[in-house]
Amino acid sequence: MEPLAERLRPSTLDNYIGQKHLVGQGAVLRRMIESERISSFILWGPPGTGKTSRALRRMVEKFYAEPDTQILLLAYTNRAVDEICSTLDAIAPEVHYIRIGSELSCDERFRNRLVEKEIHARPLRKHYYEKRDDSDTLKLD
Repeated sequence: MEPLAERLRPSTLDNYIGQKHLVGQGAVLRRMIESERISSFILWGPPGTGKTSRALRRMVEKFYAEPDTQILLLAYTNRAVDEICSTLDAIAPEVHYIRIGSELSCDERFRNRLVEKEIHARPLRKHYYEKRDDSDTLKLD
């Protein structure tokens, strides 16, 4: 059974209680969501209210629906970043992502996703170059 918070969390904008100035008919956030023309904005509120999980779920849905989409998701606290990583790891098919931070501030489950690890796992650029007719050409295999 799902946790109570997940069962009570609104599934549509019409199910929200309050915040009508943002999500009511004709309100700015609702128009942005419905038109799928969302610009940058900050979600602020107490912990456990679904800010991260709801936004992340929608972003991942959009990511899979539109193959050319790239997502940059930032979170203020390491706890929130670890929550995001945990959610991404639970998605199938696998979502490829990179976590920014240090090993000291990162849950050990996500250390293999740290940007430093990703950079070191990639071959050096010089491995992609080959000499052809005395000129450098990029080899993309």
